Amino acid sequence: MGEDGAKNYERIMSGKYDKKEAPITNPIVQPTSDIISLNEILKKKHPNSVDGVGFSPDGKYFATGCYDNKARIYSFDGKNLNEILTKEHPNYVGGVGFSPDGKYFATGCWNNKARIYSFDGKDLNEILTKEHPSYIEGVGFSPDGKYFATGCSDKKVRIYSFDGKNLNEILTKDYPDYIEGVGFSPDGKYFATGCWDNKARIYEIVRRKKWQIYKN
Repeated sequence: MGEDGAKNYERIMSGKYDKKEAPITNPIVQPTSDIISLNEILKKKHPNSVDGVGFSPDGKYFATGCYDNKARIYSFDGKNLNEILTKEHPNYVGGVGFSPDGKYFATGCWNNKARIYSFDGKDLNEILTKEHPSYIEGVGFSPDGKYFATGCSDKKVRIYSFDGKNLNEILTKDYPDYIEGVGFSPDGKYFATGCWDNKARIYEIVRRKKWQIYKN
């Protein structure tokens, strides 16, 4: 870049360059990293605390779980949220989440139940309920849709196999405190949890073949 170029670059990036000054010679600006900012475009008032949020995989829908005992789904076009349905629950709604194909929607409730609904863009039809020992704050589907996870206040994370009709528990992980959130990475290789012990954890998912021994 040269000495003059380096000085010019510093003047531009520091914001100290005054257009009334002598023009910058040979300006060279090179990007060093992405600059990320958050610009609020809308907010939606709820009757009580909102504990869970999530987008559908196609980005056309947005869901919330609220402490008014309701899960809500909105249509979303990048500028507006229009409520299309509300699902009443027996208690606070913690986690919410869509399956990767958008056909299913899940909630975690303080009545100790995780629920999975079929979703057609207009209505929710409950197809599965899974009882837990305590209230549920986190729910999530794996990116291939074959697994479903819950985070419970009994200090355990559970992972289930899911075939669209049944949930079969295949793994339970103990924690020092309540589980607040769970999630799979987009490639399905990692699994994350948020816990009340002030720690977020990321795990590598190790898959092993199950062998069956047959007698001759």
